[in-house]
Amino acid sequence: LNELKPTHLTHLYAAKQNAGLSKRTVQLIHAVMFKALKSAVKHQMLALNVAEAVESPKGSSPEMQIMSEGDIQRFLATAKETDYYALFYVLIFTGIRRGESLALRWGDIDFLLGELSVCRSMQFINNTATFKTPKTERSSRVVALSLSTLEVLRGHRHQQDKARHDLELPATKSDGLVFCDYNGAPLRP
Repeated sequence: LNELKPTHLTHLYAAKQNAGLSKRTVQLIHAVMFKALKSAVKHQMLALNVAEAVESPKGSSPEMQIMSEGDIQRFLATAKETDYYALFYVLIFTGIRRGESLALRWGDIDFLLGELSVCRSMQFINNTATFKTPKTERSSRVVALSLSTLEVLRGHRHQQDKARHDLELPATKSDGLVFCDYNGAPLRP
């Protein structure tokens, strides 16, 4: 460890990037190295943390690939034959995250004003749905809905109520999940 130099880390990061690891993965390697060497300094195994002299690896982020209008139309035409059509429609036309959409409750949607409130997110931990508040204040937000999105959501709610009626279950509650199974249980992300 005493022979470790900043150039060793610089070469390691470059080799990892050249081997095809993503920028983010190499940044995580740097974070682990930094913390491990910091601990070694704390326990007096090293005099200094050489990772402090090395900047976190930089790299260009790959350009985001977006669907063309034709791709969206084909995708939604196929999705229309599934139970997930409304979910995909909302994801595409609102830009909210998957966990945010799966945590939506009917009370979060204002059909009169044409907007939805993002105030929670869902994830599965130990095979159990867990709801949490967004990570940052900016993540809690109100999203405007297009007329077509509102129409898809109305149709989805009608189908949900019809399916529950056919199964002799109570109608969808205002605090019930928008995207759920027939019993109202959360969908797996």
